[in-house]
Amino acid sequence: MEINQMESMELEALTATGNDRAHIICARARELQDAQQFEDAKLVLAEYWPTVGERPKLDGLDTGARAELLLLTGTLTGWLGSVRQMP
Repeated sequence: MEINQMESMELEALTATGNDRAHIICARARELQDAQQFEDAKLVLAEYWPTVGERPKLDGLDTGARAELLLLTGTLTGWLGSVRQMP
C-alpha cells in the first residue's frame, strides 16, 4: 500500500466510529502484520486490545468486527509470542 493510501486510512479511522472504525483499524493492523511489524500492529489495535494475553474489547461491535478482532489478536498473539521468546 502506498503512503497516501495509508495516510488516508489513518485519517478515516480518526473520524469513523463503531464497526467502521474497528474494520479500518483491523485492516491497518493486518497490513503491519503482513509486513512482519508485529509490535506496530499491536499498537494500532491498542484501543481494542490494550494487553497481550487478554481478550480484546468487543462491546458494541457487530459480529463481523468481533470476528475480525478475535482472529487478528489471536494470530498476533502467536507471532508476538514467537518473536519475544528468549533463547
